[in-house]
Amino acid sequence: MGKRKQLVLINREGDDPNSDRPLGSVEDVTHHLAKFNTAVDGAPEKEGGYTRRLFGPGMYVDVPIGNAIVNQVLIDCYDPDLAAPVLIRLCRSAGWRMQDVETGQMFG
Repeated sequence: MGKRKQLVLINREGDDPNSDRPLGSVEDVTHHLAKFNTAVDGAPEKEGGYTRRLFGPGMYVDVPIGNAIVNQVLIDCYDPDLAAPVLIRLCRSAGWRMQDVETGQMFG
């Protein structure tokens, strides 16, 4: 198992930080993640919470729910070897990219 990683899921063209676009609505992002076995665990959401936690292979995904539009999503990979292939397929499917929080390196 690799080192634990935190990633940010974004919708960016190339490496230009000025080209960021929204990922979509909370419902659209949640629905797209569900196609990749990443979803809520069935527990009720905390009232007044700011994020919706989704569980996927080797990762937790925190989707902000305070606004109708999602600009970025935080991914906590507790098993990067298991999460990486899922995240790569997810990014290719949606045209999204990932950025390593620690190094700033872009993937996808």
